[in-house]
Amino acid sequence: MAKIKSKPAKATPADAPETKGQGDDHRAADGVRETIEAIVVAFILAFLFRTFVAEAFVIPTGSMATTLMGRHRDLNCPNCGYLYQVGDSDINDPSTQAVCPMCRLKLAPMNTSLANAEYPAYNGDRIIVTKFSYAFNGPERWDVGVFRFPETAGTNYIKRLVGLPNEWLSIRDGDIYTRPAESSPQDYKIERKPPGKVLALLREVYDNDYVVPRMTEAGWPPRWQECPGDLEQLLEENWTSVDPDPNHPARVWPLQMPTQGGAWTTQDGFRSFATEGQSEAVWLRYRHFAPESWPREGIPVDDLAQLDQVQLPRIYSPIPIVIRNWLAYNDGMVRHNGTDGTIWVSDLALECRVNVRQAGQGEVIFELVKGGHRFQARLDLASGIANLGIAEGAGPLATTLATVSGIPTTGAFNVRFANVDRKLYLWINDSYVGGAEYDVYLSSEPTTADHTPAGIASHRAAVEVSQIRLLRDVHYTSNSGRPFEYQIGPDEFFAMGDNTDQSYDSRMWGTLNRELLIGKALLIYWPHSWKFFRPNFARMGFIR
Repeated sequence: MAKIKSKPAKATPADAPETKGQGDDHRAADGVRETIEAIVVAFILAFLFRTFVAEAFVIPTGSMATTLMGRHRDLNCPNCGYLYQVGDSDINDPSTQAVCPMCRLKLAPMNTSLANAEYPAYNGDRIIVTKFSYAFNGPERWDVGVFRFPETAGTNYIKRLVGLPNEWLSIRDGDIYTRPAESSPQDYKIERKPPGKVLALLREVYDNDYVVPRMTEAGWPPRWQECPGDLEQLLEENWTSVDPDPNHPARVWPLQMPTQGGAWTTQDGFRSFATEGQSEAVWLRYRHFAPESWPREGIPVDDLAQLDQVQLPRIYSPIPIVIRNWLAYNDGMVRHNGTDGTIWVSDLALECRVNVRQAGQGEVIFELVKGGHRFQARLDLASGIANLGIAEGAGPLATTLATVSGIPTTGAFNVRFANVDRKLYLWINDSYVGGAEYDVYLSSEPTTADHTPAGIASHRAAVEVSQIRLLRDVHYTSNSGRPFEYQIGPDEFFAMGDNTDQSYDSRMWGTLNRELLIGKALLIYWPHSWKFFRPNFARMGFIR
């Protein structure tokens, strides 16, 4: 094997002794060159990262509200203190009013200099979109995706992918149904959301911590109050929650429960309730006593100092309304699009904190009414078992759909019970513990029972319930100008906004081709700051 001989290195000018100042000049030149190279490399890496890995976007509009916020205003209701948002996407056509989703106080006009100073408009959420996710795995149903708009490729859109390639899609009663491409209309099945997606798409209906004493003292009934008996028994005895038929006399529940002397008592103005338990189930029930927005013309921000002098909305009758797809975010403009606020929503969730005062005794019952059926989660505090199913009458479940173990039997814990997409879901302390699918006939129109859509009961259990919240699922609507069902071809997707009544999406412009997808929305890395540049940590996190 031939050997390569090393030759002695020849002297170079660099090896020669330097004259005074020559080394400093060379080192300075090298430093400038290295700085320039570092900047160029950084730009190249940033370009490659943006092109192939991830990219930052700002949400401009409210089509994905309230999952993702576009340009909007944050408001603390001066009447009840509830924090809510109103969309304000068009700087040339700002929002003119704001209506609190809890007490329905209307602030108007909102386009005055004082209103703009007190409730400024903030830019939308800043998000990170991963571009490599779909290089290894195809898009999944319920992903939030960013894509180039089919009608104008230079514009980026963000929507939720609800339909996948090679299927038909239909929207029924607010839910998504699909069937394979080569199938008949009888083959449609409901698409149920995973528990994490259910949580992401819940919208608050009422938070019982925001009861307004001034309103209850004036006669407005609290929405949660003790029910005089079992719901079906009341209906059989002609008690009702809706406007009685003049030809069929009926009694309407009392407007207010007593603060003392009942099976349930309250010490904080109907925000929380306690009971020592009785041999029969004793019920708290929710009725949607939501006043019309008041005052009718709104109260100017300039006049909020005189809010106590504003006349409260009149109580015309003790008749509750059904829960509808109204969203305060969309109520910034007097004009409305689509069906926002007019459609009954029956997919609901109930949350509260339970404090067990006497361990190992009795059960706590959570109930959601849908289409005339009563769906329950019954938590046995003696065995630590929860039974999910359908109730008929005052006794045990008529149909048990699932049994979940490991339920707390003492102390305080949080419970969330949901009836969404024809499935029951149960969370304990924010951990999903089980669920059950069902397939029964449900009325597409609200029944009398649906006017009392939620309840909490104690059966021999000494408990306190607080932090009670009622929520609803996103209610998808079809576009009347398009067919009832939509065909999705190969490598195509059906995209819709979470704010379905204020979203321009596949219902209008058709399906989305795979090659237009940019990536998957990963996280909100910077929502707008609070005053004095305080980060809004509560909205930072992964996008579900």
